This record gives sequence, structure tokens and C-alpha cells, in this order.
Amino acid sequence: MKRILLLICFSILVCACKKNPNHDSLIEPANTKGSLSGILLPLGASANIYATDVQGKIYTASVNTVVGSFQFDQLPAGDYQLSVPPSTIYYPLTNRSVRVLAGQTIGTGPIMLDQVPGAMGSVSGTLLPVGSGTSVTATNKKTGQAFVVIPEKAYGGFNLGLPSGDYTLSFTVAAPLESPDEVSITISGKPVSLGTMNCKPGNSGSITGSFNPVASAATIQAIHNLSGTVTSGFIDRYKNTLFFPVLLPGTYTIKTTAYTPYLSPADITAVVTKGNTTDVGMITLPYNTDVRILSYKMNGLATVRYNPPATFIDGVLKFSVSTSNPPATPESRNSSSTAMVFSLDGITGPGKYNFTGTNVSNMSYTATTSNGYSKTVTNWGVYGPGASAQVEITAIDAAKRTIKGKYAAVLVADKIGTANKSITEGEFYLNY
Repeated sequence: MKRILLLICFSILVCACKKNPNHDSLIEPANTKGSLSGILLPLGASANIYATDVQGKIYTASVNTVVGSFQFDQLPAGDYQLSVPPSTIYYPLTNRSVRVLAGQTIGTGPIMLDQVPGAMGSVSGTLLPVGSGTSVTATNKKTGQAFVVIPEKAYGGFNLGLPSGDYTLSFTVAAPLESPDEVSITISGKPVSLGTMNCKPGNSGSITGSFNPVASAATIQAIHNLSGTVTSGFIDRYKNTLFFPVLLPGTYTIKTTAYTPYLSPADITAVVTKGNTTDVGMITLPYNTDVRILSYKMNGLATVRYNPPATFIDGVLKFSVSTSNPPATPESRNSSSTAMVFSLDGITGPGKYNFTGTNVSNMSYTATTSNGYSKTVTNWGVYGPGASAQVEITAIDAAKRTIKGKYAAVLVADKIGTANKSITEGEFYLNY
């Protein structure tokens, strides 16, 4: 019996000694760590950023070189000093304090490093022929770090910002050209200009020539007679010259298109040989005698129109010219248009004639503006006092069916308070 009582007492004692599952000693400790994130600028300023706690322990985070972002994960809550070591380009970061809170991610915002004066420079130049360069690479001779820029396709120019140091510049170009020789430069906080860098011809040749008259040619192309490859040439409208800088050897057909009032010339043939320039001489574009020309100035602005509608029948001359300005952007609704109508009867030959303001003897100008919802139309013409218009017929050729003359006018608006329109230096050459 005593043994049974002893066993019962022992069991009660063991149960009493079992830990309560809700006792504080079994509650998991609270989270005492947090995170820290931010952005380090300028991009590429440093590969790492450091956080030092009050005991002097240092934590390291990598900096994303593309976007500059960084993040410290699982930092013990507390105060930290952020730091970035000095470099030849940027001053160090030494005085940025931040407090990490338990269970939270703290954002520092952008951290901008100050640049050491004179630490950055640049190199610029132009790689010719235009459109031939695919890349320019500057390699630091000491660190091996490479900086790359792509030349502008429109003019071949390039500009590359570089930290101070010694560099080797190399170039890649499109075949069949060969790259210019490598260039050594020193960057010391100032821009370095290389000027013009010319590609080596390699297995290529070129074509040059000129046009007559000035500004008559619109486009020029060289078509390889065997492969059919089409290459567009460059037209210098100031020097009135043409240039095909890179062409594979072979025979080409040269095609030119013209601006009005000129006609496209006949095709010519040119032979290109390796390393040589073929001069096709002067290409003359014939004048189109069938084109109608109308020009005038209004408020100092010159206008030239080709092939306007025109008739000259039984002494009555009529022509009109219009312009249209659609909305500048898809979002804009603003548009405008103008129309000038010229009508004069009683023409018997060369001489001066006055407009009388009738249906068959009037010069009118109409301006229309619209905002997409409403339209405003204003008319000017030979309406009453203050209005005047005169034309001088300088030549009539019945055989060629052409008429030529000059005109000027002061036109009065059909709305009170609207300023007059002054038309000066008007000239026309019309086929009828």
C-alpha cells in the first residue's frame, strides 16, 4: 500500500514539474533585425556601400551598376554610419547616419557622391564616312575598364565621358571598310577632341561628282549591276556635290531624282575599283518648261508653289494656290489652311492692269483656323476703300502657251477690326 501511495505522489510531482506551453520561456523572441535600402549615384560610382554599427562592426552591400540600387538585409536594429571609400573621381561618403528599426525596411533615398574637380573629362570626334562606324571603345590602360559609345548615324559624331586616366581608343566599322588605327589619349578633367577619324578603304572604292543647277537634285542612288545592291549617296546642297564613300568594286548604274521644277537626268554608268575614287563629273538636270511657278511674299514670308491650277482663256487669267497645316501632334486639334485666288479679265497683252473687285477682277485671300470644335474663316480681297491690287504682265507667248508677270496688293478683310493683308514681290510663270 505504501508503495502505491509513493507512486501516486511521484506522478503528481512529475506532472507539477511539466512546463506550461503558454509560459513566457517558450515564446519566440521578438524580431530584432531590419533592412536598409537606397540608391547610390552617380551610376557606377562604387561597387559597394558599407554600414558600420556603434560597436564598429561593418556590413557590406553590393551596388547595382545599372540602376544604382543597394540593400542591406537582416541588420540588427540600431544606428549606423553609411560610407563609400574615396576614388579618383568621387569624394568619400562619411557622414550619412541612419537608424534601422526592427522588422522594417528603411529607405535612405538617393545618395549622391560629390565629384572631385577635374576628375572627369571627355573625348569626342567624327568617324567618317558617315554611318560606317559601329562603336568607339576607350580602354583604361591601368585598370582595363572599357567605355563604349556608338557614333551618331546621321553625321558620324561621338562624345564619351571618361574618368581621368590614360586610354587606348579603338574603333569598329562596317565592312568592307577597315578601322582607323588605335589612338592613345590622356584624360585630365578637360575635353579631348580627335577631330575627324577616317576609316581605311579596305576592299572598297568611292564615287564623287557634282550637280547643275544648284539644289536641283533630290536623291541619288548607285545600283550594282551584278548584285542589284542599292546604295544611297550623299548630296551636299551647299557645295552642290555628290558622294558615295563606300562601294564594293564593280559597275554601277547611277540614278538621280530631281526637285521641281527640274527633270531627272538620264542614268549614267560608273566603274568602281578598289581603293580608288571615280569622278562622274557634273550631272546636269534639265529644266521642266511645262511646270507652273507662282511665288509671292506676305508679311515678309516668301512662298513658292509649283503647278498651281491656272487658266488663260479669252483674256481672262485665273490661278489659285492653297496651303494646309494639319495638327502638329496626334493629341492636338489645332489646324489651319489658306487659299489665294487670282482672277483678272481684259488682258490684251503685256502691260499693267488693276483689279476692280468684281467676280472676274479680284484677288482674294482666305485663312481658316480650327481647334477641332469650331472653325474661324477670314476673307481678304479688293473690298472698297483702302484696297488695291495690280498686276503687270511682262510676257505672253502664244506659241508656247505661257504667260509671265508680277503683282502686288493690299487686301481688306471682310471683318471690321481685322488688319489688312499686304502681298508683295508676287511673280508668276504659268503654262495655260
